[in-house]
Amino acid sequence: MPFTVKLHPDVIATNITRERLDSYKSVFDVASDLELIGSYLWNLHVCSSLYPLMNFAEITVRNSIDQAVTAATGRFWWSASTLRYKSHSASRRPDVVSQLINNFSKAHSSVRRDKIERYSDPTPPTHDEIVAKTDFSTWEYTFDREFMGRGLMWPALLGEVLKGTWPTTKAGTTLDIVQKNIKVVRQFRNRLSHHEPIWKKFHVLDEKDVVAHLNEKIDSIENLIGIFSPDALNLLKRNNFLAYSRMACSLQEISRFKYRTETHNVKTFSKMKHITSLNLAQGGLLNIKIYSDRKRKFLMVPVNF
Repeated sequence: MPFTVKLHPDVIATNITRERLDSYKSVFDVASDLELIGSYLWNLHVCSSLYPLMNFAEITVRNSIDQAVTAATGRFWWSASTLRYKSHSASRRPDVVSQLINNFSKAHSSVRRDKIERYSDPTPPTHDEIVAKTDFSTWEYTFDREFMGRGLMWPALLGEVLKGTWPTTKAGTTLDIVQKNIKVVRQFRNRLSHHEPIWKKFHVLDEKDVVAHLNEKIDSIENLIGIFSPDALNLLKRNNFLAYSRMACSLQEISRFKYRTETHNVKTFSKMKHITSLNLAQGGLLNIKIYSDRKRKFLMVPVNF
C-alpha cells in the first residue's frame, strides 16, 4: 500500500529534492507529503502517456518532408552542394541554412560513430540512417521562408507534404503557422526529455491551469500530425493514444495519484455494470477490488472512448 511507504529521508530530500517538490506544492492541492509525491508521480504518468504522441509527431513530420523532397531532388538533398534556398547567390549563407546543414552533418557523424562502436561497421551512413538521427529542429528549419520561392521546396512540395486541411489558403502563411507549431511541439518534447515538470509555465497557478495547459499541448500535437497526415492521426485516434493522453491530463487522474479516488468493491456482475456506467459518465479510470476466490485489485481503463 502507498500509505506504508517510508518517504523520509530516502525518497524525499534524497531521491527527490525538496526544491523540486516545492514547485509542485505551490500549484497542486496537497494535504500531505504522500499526496505531494503522488502529484510528482502523476507528472511521470503524464510524460509516459505523451511520449508516444511526441515520437509519432516527429516521425510523421520528418518522413513526410524527406520523402517529398527526396522524390523531387534526390537523396542527400541537404548537402551544401545540392541544397537551394532564396539567397543562394549571396556571399554569406543565412543562419537557418547553416543550422540545417549542420544538423545533418551532426546526424551523419553520430550514425557513423554508432555503427563503428556497436557493430564495427565502417560503411558510410545511408540516407535513411542520417534522416532518422536528425534533431527535431532540423525539420523546423525546413519551413523557413528561405526555402520558399521559384524552384525551391516551397510552395512546390507543400501539397505533397501537408496532406491535411491547411489553416489558410496562403502558402507563405501556412508555412509560418506550421513552423511555429513544430517549434511548440519540439520545445514541449525537450522539456519532457529533460525530466522537467511537464506542466510548468508562467501563469499556471493551480491544478485546473495545469490540466488546461497540457490539453493545449495535446491540441498542438494533434493539429501538427493532422496537417501532415490525416491517416496517421486517425491511426492514433483509433488506438486511443490521444484519448489516453487526455485522460492522463485530467483532474480525475491527479486525484487518483493523490490516493483520493474511491476503490469500488465488486461482488456481482450487476455491480460491475453499475460502476462502469459511472466510469462512462466521469471519463476516468476506476480502482476496483473484486471478491471471488480471493480479493484482487484492478485498474479499469476505458477503451474506444
